[in-house]
Amino acid sequence: MGTLPSEAWLSEALAAAQQLLPRLTAQHAANVLWALAVWGCRPPPAAVAALARTALACMSATLAGSCSERGHAGDRHALTTTLWALSRLRWRPGGGQAAAVHQLLGSYLPSLSARQLAASTAALARMQLPPPADWMHGATRASMLVLDASNGRDLAQWMWGCGRLQWAAGGAWWRAFWGGSEAALEGASAAELAMMLHAAARAAQLPPARWRGLVWGRLGELLAAAGEGGAVGRQAAAGLDAHALALFRAADAAAEAADEGGGGSGDSAGPPGGSSSGSPSSSSAAQPAQAGRLAAALQPCDIACILWAAARMRTLLPHAVYYPLMQQAVAQLPQFTAAQLATLLWATASLRSVGRLALRRAALAALMAAAARKLRQLPRGRQRAQLLAVAGMLHRCSRSEAKRRLAEAAATIQVPSGCPCLPIERPGS
Repeated sequence: MGTLPSEAWLSEALAAAQQLLPRLTAQHAANVLWALAVWGCRPPPAAVAALARTALACMSATLAGSCSERGHAGDRHALTTTLWALSRLRWRPGGGQAAAVHQLLGSYLPSLSARQLAASTAALARMQLPPPADWMHGATRASMLVLDASNGRDLAQWMWGCGRLQWAAGGAWWRAFWGGSEAALEGASAAELAMMLHAAARAAQLPPARWRGLVWGRLGELLAAAGEGGAVGRQAAAGLDAHALALFRAADAAAEAADEGGGGSGDSAGPPGGSSSGSPSSSSAAQPAQAGRLAAALQPCDIACILWAAARMRTLLPHAVYYPLMQQAVAQLPQFTAAQLATLLWATASLRSVGRLALRRAALAALMAAAARKLRQLPRGRQRAQLLAVAGMLHRCSRSEAKRRLAEAAATIQVPSGCPCLPIERPGS
């Protein structure tokens, strides 16, 4: 229903739940925890602990054969729901409850679905409750068997959880993933694609040409839909970095005119592999309507992840992806943290796939100016040092010299006189 309860109602409901604890099943307790998490509540820790204790105790009793609750299939659902809710409520099981969680997961592992496996792994990572190594080995094998049944969200959650748990899936898993994940890419959001690319880059895995082509094709569709819907234009109109955005667009227009006149550098081709040739998924008819929403929701961390992964893997990035991605980045520069700006600076300077030198220089100029403004807001510390270190690396100079160059960038980044704010169009090849 989407209705948020009042504090008075919530207090009464929790008090009633406490009285009913002896009669609650695992699923009942899981449902209460789920509702609290979805509402974004911060209930008393004692109430959360009591509900968690009830759910885990009943599931453990089911395994021991001493509980009349419905079978293990219901308990698998109750367990993953409980873990997800506890992680969202920022509650971490300790002592005997942590041991019960690991025991239950070990018992249910062979029969967990793709979504349950991904949600459980992500919840363990969020709660900082690493499972035993033998469970992770088993989960890795199990995930290979359900790749075909996984969607983009399942894959992104699993890979994010493994990254947070510092678990390396291994070469066999990645080889299965490249082929088994192709169907899931068709309906994946930009944020989910960013997670997959980031995980591959961190694992030092270079995706096959076909997989890269599918990812860039899907990203291009999502970003183009966002541009056609005016998402970036609305961001600039909302008071974001409109000056830098106009400069970036002007550089692209000049580069495109040079290309049409035969003066382009000719390195705007996409990566090998081509577009998807698989059969459309059952939700393909709904994708055009969803594409704008998914792309418009692209956050600074996702933009930084995608560009960082492409630079780290030294893979070609087609202009149909690079231009709208950088357009969103430049429009949202004030929202980037210092760490995200440093990542974006390094990635933009390191990407070897963009043939339009003027476009790349305009992007770097806008980023340097944004970094200078961010630097003025930061106290001395790790983030400030990181930003200066990246700027110094780009200019091959000391941090003090980098600080001076950042200040110069902030003073000189201006929209050229008479430069129009170009309309947002699907980028050309």
